Order: sequence, then C-alpha cells, then structure tokens
Amino acid sequence: MNEAKVHQGQGAVYLEIQREAEEMFGDRLLPLMRLSVRIPEAYGAQEPVAIWDPSVPFVATINGVLDRFGYPDKNAA
Repeated sequence: MNEAKVHQGQGAVYLEIQREAEEMFGDRLLPLMRLSVRIPEAYGAQEPVAIWDPSVPFVATINGVLDRFGYPDKNAA
C-alpha cells in the first residue's frame, strides 16, 4: 500500500481502509510505503533513492519488499 497513513489527521477513511486490508490479508501484505519528500528529490536529481539518501525509511521498506521476493543482494553502490 502506497502513501500509508500513520494517524487520523492524515485521513481517517484511508487509515480505516488500511487497517481493514491489514486485518484481511495479514502477513500477505507487503510492507506499507509512506510518503517521503526525499523521493521526488532523488527523482529530480535522477538518482536512485537508495543512493540519494539511504537513510530514508522508504529504502528500508523497499529492501523488505525485495527480501520477501527473494532478492537478498541489494548493493546500491
């Protein structure tokens, strides 16, 4: 799920849908993707996010997705 919400102020309806999906699908869901200003910055610089700013939580989420799909080697550099 992209643009995952953390609290009610970000959109109660979307947060409820997110909770229902997590309840229905459990561990079959991939990690939730949250927004980060660093992603469009990396895009603007034409750099992968993992190189532009490897500390962004989004990078850890992507690495978790890759782990689930069986891609253990994620050397960006």
